[in-house]
Amino acid sequence: MDGLRQRSTASDAQSLLSKPAAPKRPLDPAPKGSIALGVVLLVLGSGLLLHGARHLAGHIIRTDGAGWGFTVLGVITFLPGAYVTGLAAAAWLGLEGYKYSDIPK
Repeated sequence: MDGLRQRSTASDAQSLLSKPAAPKRPLDPAPKGSIALGVVLLVLGSGLLLHGARHLAGHIIRTDGAGWGFTVLGVITFLPGAYVTGLAAAAWLGLEGYKYSDIPK
């Protein structure tokens, strides 16, 4: 059991503190405008999809066919927003293969 545990000493702690950890990958700046637009599209698309689904389900009583319009607009705005937000989240988490430069500008 003695071989499994190693005690850290003050010199080990000093050597760890004196050397900065090297980043795993070069950090490229996050495109804040593209990420903000992606989040807005995701939220707007989710709202439009929910509104369209409520129209189609009959919770909002109208017979003019607006449910299909809201649903189509929701899909058109939700998909790119989800794509950009997913890429940004994966790059922020540092997942392998994802970087901020993958996000369309």
